[in-house]
Amino acid sequence: MKTEAEFEKFYQSRLQGDLYELENRRQSLTGKIRIVLLSEVVVFAGICIYFFLLRPENPDSFLGSGPARFFWIILALVFCIIIFVFSAIWLSKKFRGDFKEKIIRPILGQIGNEIVYSPADKIGISDFRNSGIFKGNITNYAGRDLIESKIGDVSYRFSWLNVASKKYVSTYYNSKVGMTGSATRTETNRLFEGIFYVADFGSLFPTEAIVWSNVLEKYKWGTTGNFLQDSIMGKRIILEDPVFEKGFAVYGSDEVAIRQMLTPGLRQWMADFRAKTDSLLFLSFKGSKMNIAAYMQKQLFEARIFRKVDDYNFILEYYRYLSLFTGILEEISKRH
Repeated sequence: MKTEAEFEKFYQSRLQGDLYELENRRQSLTGKIRIVLLSEVVVFAGICIYFFLLRPENPDSFLGSGPARFFWIILALVFCIIIFVFSAIWLSKKFRGDFKEKIIRPILGQIGNEIVYSPADKIGISDFRNSGIFKGNITNYAGRDLIESKIGDVSYRFSWLNVASKKYVSTYYNSKVGMTGSATRTETNRLFEGIFYVADFGSLFPTEAIVWSNVLEKYKWGTTGNFLQDSIMGKRIILEDPVFEKGFAVYGSDEVAIRQMLTPGLRQWMADFRAKTDSLLFLSFKGSKMNIAAYMQKQLFEARIFRKVDDYNFILEYYRYLSLFTGILEEISKRH
């Protein structure tokens, strides 16, 4: 792995030329997207002018009259938004792909020669489910940028994931005319978005354990938040580490084995990692695998469309994140 000074030299000699070319393409791309947007604004404005100013009232017409015109205007707006979104995705698809091949892949080559990069692939849904970190009925499972490698006998892989889940909500009602009953509706929620990492050690861990960020306490729920989280996750293990337990909660059954797996060095690494990435961090030991989920708002490893891409600080940030995730096992081993 290169130092940041060495990476800067690599940036100037290898990446800068490609980034200059990509930046010119980005500017042309944003011009096309703006033309699509302007065209749709003109079309939508024309539709509004027709319905409100030019079209005569005719209740018997197919388009109706009065309140019906609002329906058609809203429908036209939705249709314009859909066309704009799909046009922007289609126009930027090749640009995004070229950014990954010309920038992300060479950066990974500087980090390690044995790294395999698959931009269109992702961590399998079975890995995500088997980790036991998140519970829910998965309705959408999307991802990208799968990165795989091996250190000694331990293989690891990680990718960006965007996972949604569905839950059923029952509503009970009591109407004014005395009728009572219930209705069930479904709600779709974001279950996870960020980097999901799996390291396979080949041999079974002595027990299973899950480490959760104290999510509800982070949002000032305090003791009530801990109680609600424990009711979902199960038995909380007390490690007598107040600093660590302020940010994380450990769940499992074999306290002795869990203390051996969650060494002071690993606990310190988790606290440092969360601080570096400003993410909600989750970890589990299950079977022969250690699973790490970093819940992040930042869209990593993607090309920017409406901001410059030939920006050294932007590329350096990606290098730092890639170094951070590819170096997890080495960093943890240093602290043992």
